[in-house]
Amino acid sequence: LLYIQNEEKVYIIGSSLITSGNKELEKKLKNGEDHFFDTPIGLYNVKKAWRSDGKFKPKRPTVQAYGSKGRFIYYFGKEQAKRYHVFDKHGQKYTNEKDYKIIYDTLNFAIHSYNSQDKRGYKNSHGCVRLSDELNMYLEKHLVLHKNFFKDNKWHLKYSYKPKDLDINAIKGSYVLIINSL
Repeated sequence: LLYIQNEEKVYIIGSSLITSGNKELEKKLKNGEDHFFDTPIGLYNVKKAWRSDGKFKPKRPTVQAYGSKGRFIYYFGKEQAKRYHVFDKHGQKYTNEKDYKIIYDTLNFAIHSYNSQDKRGYKNSHGCVRLSDELNMYLEKHLVLHKNFFKDNKWHLKYSYKPKDLDINAIKGSYVLIINSL
């Protein structure tokens, strides 16, 4: 979606299947593993970004955690999100699911590519929004989320090289609206 503030209109500029967070996967968690959150919904401003190093996750050698090398990771900051609390104070998993509690905890919230055999269109992430490399490349090419990375029409994102074939007049924004269904 694209929101033009001075027109107060929203335009659909495209769509793609994504993968969002699923707190239900927290129930399968082993102590010490990354938590699973429901993806937060709302309006989010991109605070910073960097490019993926394209490395595979050591525990799952078939998965590139943040997509192919060079794909943007758009970071929104630490956000409160829902997850299950499945361990007692001693780090032991509760044996009865009735003891699980829904809590709000802190998630490092981002949108990023994700190369895997896992299908998109399902809740299967740790809480971030996972998208295809193709959509990630579209966002970069058209500078859809890059407004905060320019100052005086110059690139100033210190942890990442600027996009190739940079078109300063392309669409630039910094906000993403996350909703749970259309």
